[in-house]
Amino acid sequence: MSGFGSAFSGGFGGNEWDDPFEGADSGSGQSNEEKYGPRKFWMPSGATKRVMFVDGSPFALYEHGLYALNKSKDNVTCLKKNGMDDGKGCPLCENEMWPSFVGYFTVIDCGDVARRADGSVKLSGFTGKTGKVYQFQKSLLGAKRGGKDKPGVLQKLRRLASKHGDSLAGTVWDVYRSGAKVESVGDEWEFVEKVKPSDYGSYLAGLGAQGDVDLKAFDYAKAFAPKPYDDLRRLVGDKKKASDDDLEY
Repeated sequence: MSGFGSAFSGGFGGNEWDDPFEGADSGSGQSNEEKYGPRKFWMPSGATKRVMFVDGSPFALYEHGLYALNKSKDNVTCLKKNGMDDGKGCPLCENEMWPSFVGYFTVIDCGDVARRADGSVKLSGFTGKTGKVYQFQKSLLGAKRGGKDKPGVLQKLRRLASKHGDSLAGTVWDVYRSGAKVESVGDEWEFVEKVKPSDYGSYLAGLGAQGDVDLKAFDYAKAFAPKPYDDLRRLVGDKKKASDDDLEY
């Protein structure tokens, strides 16, 4: 496979395999993405969603889950494993909170999939508390690499990409999450079709998208900019709690 080599041993980003917002604008002129960060793709157990990939390959990095520290689902970029520590190390690694290798993609969440009796598909969005329907949202899909004994979804996506010219760009999938203890991005991937970049807009419009859909990939370097060493040290404080990031789904 071409392009699959350098990052499995580490490194930050590089687009290599190896290594619902409720309410409106805050009034500050900031978009939700600017205020809260990219919308992350997530699906409940037993759900099926249709997604279209904007990226061909992932933005890959090592990151720490913070659940063991503060019970949140937040993640922070690892300074040490991504080679961004300037020799200081990483406070979270020092506290045995080991990072996971994760590949991120920009995808379009086309909505929930329901099969009609005739075999056709109906797509529906999420209705928020205000009655607004969220569908065809640009989302950040994160897939863990896992290990040899417990491979993650990133390895699965890599194999699937090899069947489509080593690129997931424009590929459309129906994704099913089989249980609560599998990755929240789904674990069963059924190929639907592959769309040319020039046809992305018209394809989504054909599925029911209203108006222009944001098809620009996220600014990953901005989204995953590391926190300063001192900030991570204050975050850890005097606590020392081991965590297994692979248990955070």
